[in-house]
Amino acid sequence: IVEPAVLVEFWKAHRAEAISDLAHLAQFLHGMTLDGVGIRREDRRLYLCEVTASGYLGHRGKDFHVGAARKFADAFARFSLVMHPQNRAALLEAAAQHYRIPLTEIQCHLVVPKGSRFIQALGYRNRLLELGVMHLTEVPLPPEIEAILCRVLGSASAEMV
Repeated sequence: IVEPAVLVEFWKAHRAEAISDLAHLAQFLHGMTLDGVGIRREDRRLYLCEVTASGYLGHRGKDFHVGAARKFADAFARFSLVMHPQNRAALLEAAAQHYRIPLTEIQCHLVVPKGSRFIQALGYRNRLLELGVMHLTEVPLPPEIEAILCRVLGSASAEMV
């Protein structure tokens, strides 16, 4: 419930449309399944997204969360493959032909709910964001979805104690 809601808010904020038919892009994604793929036609931009709500509340009273750090590293690795110049060009060309839009740009985003505590504890990982491979994007959640997220994460945390 939460991760799809995060993506919906991302698409709204970026005025982009989600796409689901990715068979024509599969070879350029190297077998990876991404959480979200979308297009903003006006800017001729292809969006590739990974989403995590892990680490929203941190872990045991601290900001760092190992699951969120793993998702961050995995997203960076995935997007690094996609953004390799040869692969990037081929992906743009295939997407442009399939969607009949002269796409010129790919943006990769790790999307998290606004207020996620783990992003306060990225440390050296912030340097990875400076490389331009991916963006870390916070999106606000509707109150009812935020309540569900807090309840689910609170229950999961209680089970681990």
